[in-house]
Amino acid sequence: MPLSFPIRYALASLTVLLLMSCAPTHPITEAVCVSQCLDSLDQARVLIWSNYPEAEPLLLEWVREHNAQVIEPVVVQEAILRHHLLLEPEPGVEDMLRHLGRLVGANRVLFATVMPQSHALNRMYSGYKQGYPRVYSTLFDPTVTVRSFGVDRSTLYWSVTATGTSPTFFAEPSVTELTQTALHRASCEADSGTQWTDDTGCVSKHN
Repeated sequence: MPLSFPIRYALASLTVLLLMSCAPTHPITEAVCVSQCLDSLDQARVLIWSNYPEAEPLLLEWVREHNAQVIEPVVVQEAILRHHLLLEPEPGVEDMLRHLGRLVGANRVLFATVMPQSHALNRMYSGYKQGYPRVYSTLFDPTVTVRSFGVDRSTLYWSVTATGTSPTFFAEPSVTELTQTALHRASCEADSGTQWTDDTGCVSKHN
């Protein structure tokens, strides 16, 4: 006897959840430190930006925790509108952000690029005797890259990319976790007494 629509849908969703639960839980990161991480942040005036607005408060909090001055978002937005700037996460955005940084008096840029990447999990159509409606399920597999670079010269201070180990049904919590992980690794790499692994996070080299 063929399975009814609700049972088929529940089994498909359960299979995906079981596969996801067996995967490693720690985000996977890759880091590049071209110059010393967090170099000269004490006197930095930082422009923050992201193509994913929910990531910007995380960048702002991180900059303030490192005793740097944040260019207030309202000042940045006014400059964008006044000069008709278009910021998109594509090649060339770094030059545009340096230009914007000079307009607002920044000497450092910190920005996060989020690639959400969504995938259709299943498509179940109506037409059964029960008359169930069409249902769409979407999985998200985001990647977050956080970069820090200078305004007056093309110096990339550091870059960290974080990806999840398995897809998720909820994009925003995943982006938050990946952004925080990237920032934590940058802080860890900047301290000569600590080291980073994705399994343990930031730990003392003397342990």
